[in-house]
Amino acid sequence: MKKIVKMCNVNMILAMLLAFGLVVLLQACGDKGQKPDIKTEYSAILFQNGNLLFGKIENVTSSYIVVTDVYIPQSTVNPETKQVTNFISKRAGLPWQPDITYINLSSVALIESIGAESQVAKSIKEEKSKTAASGQK
Repeated sequence: MKKIVKMCNVNMILAMLLAFGLVVLLQACGDKGQKPDIKTEYSAILFQNGNLLFGKIENVTSSYIVVTDVYIPQSTVNPETKQVTNFISKRAGLPWQPDITYINLSSVALIESIGAESQVAKSIKEEKSKTAASGQK
């Protein structure tokens, strides 16, 4: 009888150690839901295919980056002068009006902060004031 009780205790201890190890492993491998340590309001996200967008990073998991207030760089060419004009536009201006974007982390090449006094930050501020004046989101 004592042998059975000791065996049950050993099995119980092994089961508890296994459960504890599983919890530790899941915490180490799971989504942390942490934002990168970027101190500026907006970030530039460069994709592996060369596309670029600017936005506010709300969250980063092991699989996705969650971005709001997204802007995309665009260019136009004056057909007469051939002069190129660069500008940004709010992605919410698209027909489906996205207000949040989930980006697959594996498609991202790099993330950089956008300085508050940079030309991109100034362009975002201008675009936001235009968007607010026109009543768009």
